[in-house]
Amino acid sequence: MMHLITLALLVASWSADPSQGPGATYKSAKSVSALQNCLTKKLTRIGDVTDVTVDGVTTLMIREAPNEAAMVIDLAPASVTVTTNFLYGTRKLVEACL
Repeated sequence: MMHLITLALLVASWSADPSQGPGATYKSAKSVSALQNCLTKKLTRIGDVTDVTVDGVTTLMIREAPNEAAMVIDLAPASVTVTTNFLYGTRKLVEACL
């Protein structure tokens, strides 16, 4: 019986909202600073946004709550890469900034 419950929970997690799915890579003609400004403005509605720039790559980290897993986005010239799962409702926000 316990196996059936575990299997049901696993299947339910697979059928969750696709906006929470794995990361993605996008191309953009916008500058890194324009992308950073847009993403920060839009994603602040979801949670806390922090950023760091190292070797020309700006990384944004969005966290809904202090104990929650963060969503990570790398911004480099001509590309936007979400390296983690999308937080609920963020895929469309990211795509709107491209």
